[in-house]
Amino acid sequence: MVIGIDFDNTIASYDELMHRLAVDWGWIPATLPRNKRLVRDALRSLPDGELKWRRLQTHCYGPGMCDARPMEGIKEFLAACKGRGIPVRVVSHKSEFANFGDPTVNLRAAALEWMSQQSFFDAEHVGIGRDQVYFEETREDKIARIRSLGITHFIDDLEETFLERSFPPQVAKILFAPQPVHNGRGEWRSFASWPDIQLHLLGEQAPREDLEALAALLGRPVDAAERVGAGRNSRVYRVRCGGAEYAAKFYFKPTADGRDRLQVEFSALQFLWRRGVRRVAQPLRADAGRQVALYQFIDGEAVEASKATAADIDRLVEFIGQLKAIDADSEARSLVAAAEASFTIAGVVENVRQRLERLQSLKAEGAAYDALGHFLRDEFSPALQTLAQRAMSGRSGELAWQYRTLSPSDLGFHNTLRGGDGRLVFLDFEYFGWDDPAKTLSDALLHPLMRLSSERKRQLASGFTAVFGGDPGWRQRVDRLYPLFALKWCMIMLNEFRPEQIERRRYVDRDAEEAQVIQMRQLAAARSALQRIMREERGFPYWGQGE
Repeated sequence: MVIGIDFDNTIASYDELMHRLAVDWGWIPATLPRNKRLVRDALRSLPDGELKWRRLQTHCYGPGMCDARPMEGIKEFLAACKGRGIPVRVVSHKSEFANFGDPTVNLRAAALEWMSQQSFFDAEHVGIGRDQVYFEETREDKIARIRSLGITHFIDDLEETFLERSFPPQVAKILFAPQPVHNGRGEWRSFASWPDIQLHLLGEQAPREDLEALAALLGRPVDAAERVGAGRNSRVYRVRCGGAEYAAKFYFKPTADGRDRLQVEFSALQFLWRRGVRRVAQPLRADAGRQVALYQFIDGEAVEASKATAADIDRLVEFIGQLKAIDADSEARSLVAAAEASFTIAGVVENVRQRLERLQSLKAEGAAYDALGHFLRDEFSPALQTLAQRAMSGRSGELAWQYRTLSPSDLGFHNTLRGGDGRLVFLDFEYFGWDDPAKTLSDALLHPLMRLSSERKRQLASGFTAVFGGDPGWRQRVDRLYPLFALKWCMIMLNEFRPEQIERRRYVDRDAEEAQVIQMRQLAAARSALQRIMREERGFPYWGQGE
């Protein structure tokens, strides 16, 4: 990453200076907000307004530059970049001499002197090199400089920079916009403050207690630890220490069924690595007392399910095939069942009923809980009765061992990264263990983040059939179980109403969105999902032709 930053109105703020001068010179009322754009627009509306505006600019960028202020948060951002070894370049469209007023005023010299006075060249703190500041005569020259410096992310306050046809398309565009502006049809990301930009580019920094736990695990203080991802059951950091990088994961308390998340995931990945499975992160160290573990850091990109290709589906099925291939291993038989695994249809029905009863037993009050009660009584309960009777109508017993499989129990592209080699790496094994492959398939199709096209869903179902079709009851079991797992996902969506879920959100996010807003949103999603389930044809809707 090489970050480029514009200078005027991005690093240097003229809002207060321009406002004060325009008021002192009798051009605007003091009640006008202290905002450069508003001052500009007010001046341009006056007789000879353009001349007044140019005079004000020339003074602020030249003789009055010493009274400008650094943008709030810019020094902290630059110091954070320095601490992580991220190079920063200042690239600005700024002519050397003023083209209005006194032609001897050197605007570039004034800007460099201001940066020096404001300690931007202080090597111990902010640390921008004077030789890394580039002032260009034209906007086209500015863009050429951005290209020649190999800048990967550029921050500017002017949309016009990004709209230039010559602006390199591979450079990420970040608009510094304290005032709301048009988002450029998705061509750039807009942020209202430097702290927001810092969070976007560098991630959230770990609190002191997490840094202390990481130092204890590594045996030395860490150089940097930035928050990555937004998991609900953990906090994950990208950790730099002694020239190496790690993924550090702090786990929430045990699952509802008592599973130790750290122990399950760390042990699962150790087992997979011993068996030659390499499309998962390597487990390195763990501290059960502090509930933190270190893993190989995977430098990859998230995989968006809605854009998944046929090759992506093939890789996912290949991974499931790998797990199936090693499940006959003697050590594999000693592994526990996956979270909420059930090997009978009756067990699945009971699991959904238990989830329903837990929600019905909540004693909380408020509009959201009233709406929840009506939904559970009038819509969900009748649907559960209908679908349970349908699933239990035929003969069924416990699924035989040879037809079970090892499963991450939360399979999907939401737990996948695309590595630099283009291959997929699979994450999140907190629920790993033995499971019914019909559940693995159903959960992958039903997860709210697995927004696959119908074609990709049919491909995934076909791939699972290729792996598990040796089971003579495979298709019938999927037909009977899929609607029940769909009901279970409705219940999972409504976990936001449960007190422990609110506590978990506070653990992970530390500044959670208002609970009632989330609850009502999840209730609407659950209702929509239930209606879709009841509209679908009997059984499983994604069998391909000939299956």
